[in-house]
Amino acid sequence: MTHPEKYTSKPILSAQTLLDRMYPASQRKAPPKTILIIMNKTVLNFAKALIWGKSSRRTPPNVITPNYFIGGAGLLGNTGVGGAGVVSYLEYLAAWGVQQMVLIGTAGSLTTNVSFGDIVVPSQSYRDDAVSNHYLPAAEWAHPSLKLNQSILKSLKQFKKSEFRSSKPPSIYEAAVWTTPAPFRETQAELRDYAARGMVAVEMETASLFAAAQVLKVKAAAVLVISDSLASGSHQVAPNQSMIDQQLQNVTRNLIRLFKD
Repeated sequence: MTHPEKYTSKPILSAQTLLDRMYPASQRKAPPKTILIIMNKTVLNFAKALIWGKSSRRTPPNVITPNYFIGGAGLLGNTGVGGAGVVSYLEYLAAWGVQQMVLIGTAGSLTTNVSFGDIVVPSQSYRDDAVSNHYLPAAEWAHPSLKLNQSILKSLKQFKKSEFRSSKPPSIYEAAVWTTPAPFRETQAELRDYAARGMVAVEMETASLFAAAQVLKVKAAAVLVISDSLASGSHQVAPNQSMIDQQLQNVTRNLIRLFKD
């Protein structure tokens, strides 16, 4: 339960305080406008190679001065699974001056209409997470930046068939998703009810990201590739993991193009 004075009391510690202590402003690089949060290590390495034009063995990106830049876009990986890790990084990045955060990850389908390899851009995220109530008063939904979503959807829909390994391009959905911190406690009742309410996928980060971004005045969005499914009432994984990785790489390539200028 959230303390009754949670949203009227000032936090004891801020990311800005720690940032200034660790990296004084005179020692900090200017931030990129946009950070792409890449949850998959293989895809992060792919994105690094895209930026440098070859594979790299450099150290993972630092939260304050990411090593991976191309114009206005930077890369961030190794945040850990779940909203708490992503939001901790978001706090530092917002204090540094990053204006936009886009998460690239995977999700599980809640409906047979959304298939393996399809792409979901969340229109809103059901706040069944463990983080968003620390930023916003209790409510059902957290929302991404509408303008950022529109820009991403326009870019994704320009994908060409030749960019995909599969026989046809994936379907692209802008739809509601369910955020949970407990993948081993998803139930049949939740699946039935949330799918009936229009949620097409389940994942672990976006409600936390969207809620914190709203409070920190950072634009946020997410692009999710369907890698598994609960739609049948049991858990099924994509039979071709390389196809999922390929879709994630296609999304990453597209978003680097979109945000690098």
